[in-house]
Amino acid sequence: MQKITNNQYVVFKHQDEWQEGRIVDYTTFENKIIYNIYSLKYCKSFSVQEHILISSPENIKRVLKDSNAVRITKNETFLEILNYDEAQSKIGLRYSCLNFTLQKILELFIAHLLDNKLYLTKEEIFLSIEGLKDIIKEIQGEINYKLIDEEGVIGCLKLCYLTVNYLLTNENIMEVKNFVQMFCVYLLDFLLVNINLFYDKNMYI
Repeated sequence: MQKITNNQYVVFKHQDEWQEGRIVDYTTFENKIIYNIYSLKYCKSFSVQEHILISSPENIKRVLKDSNAVRITKNETFLEILNYDEAQSKIGLRYSCLNFTLQKILELFIAHLLDNKLYLTKEEIFLSIEGLKDIIKEIQGEINYKLIDEEGVIGCLKLCYLTVNYLLTNENIMEVKNFVQMFCVYLLDFLLVNINLFYDKNMYI
């Protein structure tokens, strides 16, 4: 197995099921390394000692039977945030964070991908972004929704879930579908890792 580090994405086997996840940390017990891996599919962590592969197109296609499925789960943390946001919206308040705008978070996320998703090139990452922008335009036109940069992490969450729903119902964007879908999966994971930095419920105005 190649050397792997914290926050790196891997494909791993747990209870006879292969899935993709992120290395949270690891411990050593009786000269054996035990990895704590956060599952992107189940939104929970597992302790794994063996059957860990670097996440790459080859490994994903080889061991993940549902590699082309939309692997988006509404994490409980995100549900609480979005429900609170909806409640605040009903009384006329909007989330506003100038320190971590939507654009700033996406810039930090790109740097995160370049560091920890080694098989992705800059070109593939920016292709995902351009595809995402095109989809955003379609979504905004269909449901009269506008993303606001100051919404920051709230905007990112809405962006991911709206995009995935759009991908599920539109077959005419297959050339960018996989890139954009993958982009949303990793973006949600990045938001979860940094949620305490990006989100403050006191930032409603």
